[in-house]
Amino acid sequence: MIILEVLTGILPYDGMKEPIIMSRILAGKLPGRPETHIPSGIKYADRLWSLITSCWAFDPEKRPKAWEVKNVMDGITPENLLANRN
Repeated sequence: MIILEVLTGILPYDGMKEPIIMSRILAGKLPGRPETHIPSGIKYADRLWSLITSCWAFDPEKRPKAWEVKNVMDGITPENLLANRN
């Protein structure tokens, strides 16, 4: 969730109490996509969102390895996150 905070400047679940946050996470209710920062329909923004959500997998075995994260991140720049939509 750190990358989401870095991109938006807002803490995930901002304004919620810890017990509510914990119950949401355990129920699989993760933060929604911040369209102003990671817009849908843009190739690299879609890749980034896919990476972010895969890092949130409840089962640690399903999360990407560090080298996989690096490989995806190497191809993403601020410019191509907001490039023309596909």
